[in-house]
Amino acid sequence: MSETNTEAPVTEEQAAPAGDASASTPRQDIFSKLADAGEEVISRVAGIPGAARALEQAQTSLHRLDDLQKRLLGVEAIERRVIELEAKVASLESRLGAGDPS
Repeated sequence: MSETNTEAPVTEEQAAPAGDASASTPRQDIFSKLADAGEEVISRVAGIPGAARALEQAQTSLHRLDDLQKRLLGVEAIERRVIELEAKVASLESRLGAGDPS
């Protein structure tokens, strides 16, 4: 069975004794560990044959995807403008058509 924890979460101030300089370091330690792990992964990947080419292709794909997204946003803006213009043309046609019996 699953038990629920009814205790209040421990804050950084409660976790470190008063006057302890390490009260703000847990968050920094986590980021330091993540940065170190990231650097280690990058160094390992750099040692793999063909990794540079794969990373280059991934970067190129990222740039192409960004460009495609920007273009798509531009197309959506044009589509909205066309819809507005079609509505204006339809209203003008209905006004002109109502006065002309033919």
